[in-house]
Amino acid sequence: MKMSKKIVATVLTGTALVIGSVLYINNTTNASMSPEKELIKQNSINSHITAHKEYAQTEKKDVYDKLYKTWENATEKIISKYDKDFDKKDWELIADPDIDIRFKNMLSSQEASAYSKASIQAKEAYEMGDFLDCVLLHKDKNKAKIVWEKHDGKIHVAHLEKKGNDWVIVLEENIE
Repeated sequence: MKMSKKIVATVLTGTALVIGSVLYINNTTNASMSPEKELIKQNSINSHITAHKEYAQTEKKDVYDKLYKTWENATEKIISKYDKDFDKKDWELIADPDIDIRFKNMLSSQEASAYSKASIQAKEAYEMGDFLDCVLLHKDKNKAKIVWEKHDGKIHVAHLEKKGNDWVIVLEENIE
């Protein structure tokens, strides 16, 4: 069966319109994306990536200041206990709500998942009345300490280490 030139022209025109519309919509959507959303789109293989303001910018100043003092106190107790084995300048203090934007976003999806799993396991030690935790991240990004002040004033420390693409808890302790 022969197609008339008119039918072929109509089909080709319709196809061109559909393809043109799809390309237009795609370009318009990409152009209106915020830089954060564009970063997430570009790194879609890393589905764990998030974007948000830092915790210090979203929490009330007096609350954040109180938490920061507990984290500093915890760091000092770690220094007292481990003396030569813990050099404060080698560790970055990160509020736990910021660990994704300050650390996990830089990891592969597998590594971020492994870190999250170890973090969740460490936080099973939380009790009613405990303060929000912070993370002390070593400059080599292969060690971390999840730290918080417990309701009784003790400091809980979960020592994590990276082993290959996995993160494991090597020690959990309460420091007086």
